[in-house]
Amino acid sequence: DAPAVADWPSAPPAAHGIIQLEGGRCGSEAGAWLLSEAALFFVSVPAMTDKPRSTDEFRAAAMPTFHRIELHVPAPSNTFIARLLAVSDSGELIAVVGQDHDGGWQLAWVDCPSPAACKVTAREAFPHGAVKDLTVGGGSLFIATAAALYRADTTLRKLEPAPIMRGIMRSVEAEGERLAVATELEMAYSRDVGKSFLPHMGRYPAVGTLLDGPAQDMVYAGESLWIATKPAISVVTANAYTRIGASDGLPYNNTQTIRFGAGRVWMGSDKGVVVRDLASSTWQYLYGPRWHPGGAVRAIA
Repeated sequence: DAPAVADWPSAPPAAHGIIQLEGGRCGSEAGAWLLSEAALFFVSVPAMTDKPRSTDEFRAAAMPTFHRIELHVPAPSNTFIARLLAVSDSGELIAVVGQDHDGGWQLAWVDCPSPAACKVTAREAFPHGAVKDLTVGGGSLFIATAAALYRADTTLRKLEPAPIMRGIMRSVEAEGERLAVATELEMAYSRDVGKSFLPHMGRYPAVGTLLDGPAQDMVYAGESLWIATKPAISVVTANAYTRIGASDGLPYNNTQTIRFGAGRVWMGSDKGVVVRDLASSTWQYLYGPRWHPGGAVRAIA
């Protein structure tokens, strides 16, 4: 929406106000799941086999297709409003957490063989308060609320009634059997999908190499966990913390979203994107209309 980049491709009006963006697949198509304040989309991007020779050629070749997803909700109610998405390790949309017309929270299991054939296969009430974050790993769906962390079996598609951890949740991230949980007070780690948690906890604020404050977002990158806080980035490997701030080369802080892909860690902030290439240990800072429209980056997939 910035005048300086008015020639960039426009998304449909219903896609504005992005809540969540997750890389994934829908049937044979690759792209990203996009949840906005108004609708759910699957955005497919064509694969480019040849290097574009100009910016115009790149934009034409990389033009995404927005498939608006209509979730067919079984009777008796069709008032389900999606609030957060859960995407499997293979990129398939498997669950949606949302609210009904009375404001009650629900967990809906979803099948999406194609953009035109997405349907809710089962729903159950989630009477545990507002949902803050979702993640999928090791055959489990983890649901973080303001008071506790809950788990659901993605094979049986059933929510466990009791929480696996209590506390004011901020962020949760899973990768395979590994699980990281950020609360208002500390970090917790599991290597068995939340069945047990390691005795070493990262409490903050603290002196030394622990976190500066509650996590804004987290991502697993290989063997390491990258944790974004407002002042800096913390990298956790085998329960050892390494803090990366401005004096360590971080081009910009206040990271709000963080993702891993193509051998790089991508950090979105209120002023562009910071990229860390893990192979070369180099930084890149992408800010301004040369790189993307607008300044603040809310989601990366």
